[in-house]
Amino acid sequence: MEYTKGEWEYKSINEKHWIICDHIEYECVVAEITENIPEMKANAHLIAAAPDMYEACKGVLNWWQKNYDSFLPRCFANVLKALDKAESKP
Repeated sequence: MEYTKGEWEYKSINEKHWIICDHIEYECVVAEITENIPEMKANAHLIAAAPDMYEACKGVLNWWQKNYDSFLPRCFANVLKALDKAESKP
């Protein structure tokens, strides 16, 4: 899956909330959270953590499948569901 590579981080500038990616070659805006709702800052932090969470889930799943054959316990159902959602799979 391709997404903007690099470290995503939350920045607040002039009461706007940004998710910035410090890419190897440039800095880019991944998202801007502009709605003035109480959850705005938490949403921005969650979005900024998304690539790390995605890679962690993929890593755990790959490790489990490598070490325990292809058997997946029921607790992995939510991990698979989240990864499918991230990868736009139905």
